[in-house]
Amino acid sequence: MALGERTATKWWPLGQFLEEKPVSAPLPLLGLRVCADLTTDDSLNTTVQTTMVNTMSKTNEKLAKLEEQRARINAEIQRVRAREQQQIRKDETRRKVLIGAMLIGKAHTDSDLKARLVQELDEYLERPHDRALFGLPALR
Repeated sequence: MALGERTATKWWPLGQFLEEKPVSAPLPLLGLRVCADLTTDDSLNTTVQTTMVNTMSKTNEKLAKLEEQRARINAEIQRVRAREQQQIRKDETRRKVLIGAMLIGKAHTDSDLKARLVQELDEYLERPHDRALFGLPALR
């Protein structure tokens, strides 16, 4: 082999062994590969096509795996958000219960507060079931 002459590696489809072939032109000093005129070889074309299919298959497998990971992450995000919303609703209900308990407790000792609460409830409540719970007459 002459100085500056390089060899190209060629994969054969059967046996997957390497054969070194001299390249017709020396490789540039920048490390770029010069393609030899090997495209007329049918076995090389078959190997290149097989390699491309294998690469695409691996890419598709990786994409499918990433899609699956994304689906799991999105499901976890939804679960966390749902738990957060559920806790917000529970906290709001607890606040309402505590405020109501406080007002009822104070209304037992303060008749002005009790009259004011009954008046406010009479104006606020519309459903017959809710009004009956506080002893208010049904709306007409």
